[in-house]
Amino acid sequence: MTYPNCTFTTNGLSLLVLIIMLTMGGCTDSSHIEESDMLIVEVPEGHDENIALEELAEPIALIQLETREEAFITSIKDIHFQNEMLIVSTQNNQVLIFDMDGEYFGKLGKKGEGPSEYNFVSALSVDNDEDGKIYLSSGRKLMAYSAEYELLEEVKLDMHFDYLRVLDGQLYGFTQEYGVPVPNGYANRTKFHTISQDMKIEETLEIREVVNDTDVMATPGFKYYLSLVDADRYVYTPNLTPEKILRILCFK
Repeated sequence: MTYPNCTFTTNGLSLLVLIIMLTMGGCTDSSHIEESDMLIVEVPEGHDENIALEELAEPIALIQLETREEAFITSIKDIHFQNEMLIVSTQNNQVLIFDMDGEYFGKLGKKGEGPSEYNFVSALSVDNDEDGKIYLSSGRKLMAYSAEYELLEEVKLDMHFDYLRVLDGQLYGFTQEYGVPVPNGYANRTKFHTISQDMKIEETLEIREVVNDTDVMATPGFKYYLSLVDADRYVYTPNLTPEKILRILCFK
């Protein structure tokens, strides 16, 4: 797909810059936006027809998760599939394991603040291409579990991952810096990290810096920053600030 006048190159990555116009309850007139080479997508106020989920994905299965005291779920933050099991990350910072019939199997790791424990879950990913490892980020701690849910390694880093993803056996991580004081306001920065097999940072690329007048910001409730479409990899990160536009960066 080609987007005229909006392709740039950064360290071998093609950058598509998208701006989606949003308002509270309708579309926005884009005439007040300064002219630029960035692609501007108008979000319509309504839609012509409903789109069913089965038109976008297959197969679709309804799995009723078992309810018990030790597996209480307030809401689901993320779900991964691994060896015919469901790895469920919840908003109350648990990682629960269910089979494909929804029966509760157990919890991943131990909750706590000591060694080999995690107190909250900021990111989770499963390596389904190689050995089935499960990676969990908790604050400045990165942990790796085996496909049998045993802790393999734990390292402490000087960063906080808010998204992890394994593609073709390679672990990637994203970090966010919000409200960093700069001369003309406050900067929000997104950094993309390549992580080695022994969970060391191999390479870091700052892919975005947005400067705002205030340090007010928000984080998306659902994160899916890195995706694989056919043979192409895409990095998608929104910048949620109190503006009438939604700034989106998409790297290929």
